[in-house]
Amino acid sequence: MQFYTSKRGFSLVELMIVVTIICVIAAIAIQTMRDTSQDNAAAASTTAAALALENEGDGGNKELTSTHYFQSYDYSTVTTVGSHSWVPINHGFWEATMPNEILNLLSGFEKEMGVIITNWKMFDNGRGVGGGIHLYGIWVDHKPAG
Repeated sequence: MQFYTSKRGFSLVELMIVVTIICVIAAIAIQTMRDTSQDNAAAASTTAAALALENEGDGGNKELTSTHYFQSYDYSTVTTVGSHSWVPINHGFWEATMPNEILNLLSGFEKEMGVIITNWKMFDNGRGVGGGIHLYGIWVDHKPAG
C-alpha cells in the first residue's frame, strides 16, 4: 500500500495523528477548566454561607469588622504607578474570614490614599490545604477621589 504525501512531505496518516493529538489535548484542557470552575463556585458558595451565618440576626446589615490583620496596615508599603497600585500582603487567611479582611483593607486604601477604587484583583496561591489561602497581594486600579 502506498501513502500519498503532500507537497510538504506529510502523509495523510501523519496529519491524522497530529489532529488526533491536538483534539485530545483540547479535550483535557476543557475538562480541566470545567473542574476549576466548579471548584471556584464551591469555594464561593462556602464563603457566602459563612458570611451569611456571621451576619445572621442583624438583617445582614452588619458593618464589616477586621479580624486582626489589617487593623494597622502600613499603606507606605503600597507601590503606585499612575492609576495602578500593588498592595503587598504576604499573609495566610481562612476562607471564612478573608472577605471581611480584604474589604476592610480596600476601604482603608481608599481613605488613606484619597482615591476611588475602580477594579481590584487578588494575587494568591489558590485554595490551600484545609481552606486556607496565602494572599501575596492585591492589584488595585483607581482614580482620584475628587
